[in-house]
Amino acid sequence: MKWLNWGVSGLLACGLLASCVTSKSSEPKKEDVEVKETMEEKKAKIDPKEWKIVPPPPELEKPNFEANAKEWVALRAKEFSQVSTDPNENYAKAESASHELDTYIRFTVEGIDIQKDLENLHSLGGTIGHLNYMKSEQEKQGIGAAETITQLDQAYKYMSEILHDLDIIMNHGGKGETFGVTHQLNGENTSKLEAFYMGDD
Repeated sequence: MKWLNWGVSGLLACGLLASCVTSKSSEPKKEDVEVKETMEEKKAKIDPKEWKIVPPPPELEKPNFEANAKEWVALRAKEFSQVSTDPNENYAKAESASHELDTYIRFTVEGIDIQKDLENLHSLGGTIGHLNYMKSEQEKQGIGAAETITQLDQAYKYMSEILHDLDIIMNHGGKGETFGVTHQLNGENTSKLEAFYMGDD
């Protein structure tokens, strides 16, 4: 009987010990809590309006176009403001700019809101590529492409407006007339622009 009592007592003691160990190990370490709080504090202090030009990642090859983001934006803003009488030239220009942005330019700019604007610019370029393909297929099949062309022209217009506003931000200290299509300047038309390329307008 004594052996039985000792056995039961031993099991209870082991159980309590295991419970204590588990409880203790499940508690977060003081160091971990401090690190987490520090990270959250740092994140809270980041100003979404702050932006800067940064060196590109070393694995990126220098492209055969103007690789400085500020100069690239200025150049593209000027090009887009000169609308060609041949719409296909405008669409090709937009797809080219989107490719340059996606493969290089966006990696050379840091900033929360300005990255949102670069992403919108890239998304509009992708929209133009998709719509241009649709237009070609519609024309091959003899289907009216008027609505697609209207969407293409609107996408090009939005790209031109973003580039203009980005030029104001990057090269003119945020001073000048804008189209209100950037997060960086709290543009009143950003939601409308995003709804357009997402198909929600």
